[in-house]
Amino acid sequence: MVDDDSFVDDMARELDGAIRMLVERESLLAAAIGAERVRELEEYFAEILDSSAEQVITEFERWLDSCDNEWISVVTRLRHVRIQRATLGRLCMQTNIRHD
Repeated sequence: MVDDDSFVDDMARELDGAIRMLVERESLLAAAIGAERVRELEEYFAEILDSSAEQVITEFERWLDSCDNEWISVVTRLRHVRIQRATLGRLCMQTNIRHD
């Protein structure tokens, strides 16, 4: 059980650190590209998530610059890591594994 607790603690710390790093990076990128551009990207990104149409995705990618691509990459990774952290939390609650 100690190995499980240690693994969970390590995983939680790693995920929390990744979330902090990605939030900071997202904030820096958002400041660099501006709030209006972030809103546009969020809208188009939501459309892409809701659509599997190849044409929509290709059209969207055509007008992205490197900062846009980096912001999308960071936001995507941040969402993924947050889902992983939530899953770890649920697992801990279900199995009564305690971590700090």
